[in-house]
Formats: sequence, structure tokens, C-alpha cells
Amino acid sequence: MSKCLGLKKNLSSSAGFTLVELMVVVAIIGILAAVAIPSYSKYQAKARQSEAKVALSGLYTAESSYAVESTTFSACLADIGFVQNSATRYYAVGFTTAAAGTSTCGYDAARGCSAYFTTPNTPAGTACSSTSSATGNYMYDAKIAAGSSASTAPAQVSVDMAANTGTSALSKTAFTAIAWGSVSSANTVDKWSITQLKDLTNYTPGL
Repeated sequence: MSKCLGLKKNLSSSAGFTLVELMVVVAIIGILAAVAIPSYSKYQAKARQSEAKVALSGLYTAESSYAVESTTFSACLADIGFVQNSATRYYAVGFTTAAAGTSTCGYDAARGCSAYFTTPNTPAGTACSSTSSATGNYMYDAKIAAGSSASTAPAQVSVDMAANTGTSALSKTAFTAIAWGSVSSANTVDKWSITQLKDLTNYTPGL
């Protein structure tokens, strides 16, 4: 009988977590999540920025190769051989509509940059060819925001591309191409540029 009473006493004394202890654990988890989630989001944004750097490096190579053959740079991305192979894109890459529309390209530096040409025998040039992933002067299959895709450029990117509100520029002997995209939950457009000297610049530090 005494043994049974001792067993009951031991069982009753083995209590679980109290409500206070559970609340402390939940609070600790909440604090860790509040610190970790923003850091993870920032890490994701930084990782996605590699797309802009790779794309602009490819555009630089394409422009340089085209200039060797044609003695001019061009806004016609498809015709200079530039494509974005990545199926998931966060950036619109290329030249603004205004920059592409200048008349400082061609063999005599007086032809439209939105046309391509190989010899002085075709001074009028041929207009940029448009494909499903380009409007001629910029690739637009970009994501609107992290986790949300669209077949056209993010609104803020397409507007800025058309309005030439950035540093995009183009001539026979020089160019500044840009990459704009939305890579984080913040309502901020991440912007990069590259020049004919391969100077790569990010205009959104601390993203």
C-alpha cells in the first residue's frame, strides 16, 4: 500500500511547462523571427542583384563585339546578339527609349541608334527587331516583385525606360546601358548601369 502511495506522489509531482514558460518561449521565437526575416529578405535581394550584374556584363560583351564588326554601338539588343537566358528575371535591361532614339550612331555618327547597319551603303539602316522578350532596345520579361511574375516589365521600370529618367545614353563611340528591377519587398527600384569602359555602378546602395 505504501508503495502505491509513493508512486502516485511521484506521478503528481512531474508537471509539464507552465503557461508563463510557454509565453516566454513564444516571445523568444517572435524576437528571433523579427530579426531573422528582414535579414533573410535582404540576403535574397542581394542574391537577385547578381542577375543585373551578369546581364549587363553580357550586354557589354555583345556591344563590344558588334562595334568591332560595325564600327558603332547600337540599341538593337537582338541584333547585337544580346539575350537573357534566365527564365526568372527581376530586371529590365538595355537602353531607354529616348536614348535609343538619338541619332549619334552608325558609320558617320549621325544615324539613328534604334537602327542597325553594316556598311555606308545602307545609311537608312534597319529598325530594331522586336521579339517576345524585347522591345528592341530593352529586355522586359521582368518580375513585378519578389514572387510575382508578369509578361511585361514592372510599371515603374517601363515608364522610366520610356521617359529616359535615368543615365542611359548611346552614341557611335560610347554607351551607358541600365538594368532596373524590383528585387525586394520595399517599393524601391534597384538600378545598375554599365559603360563601354565596363564601369559597373549600382545606384541603390544599402538595398
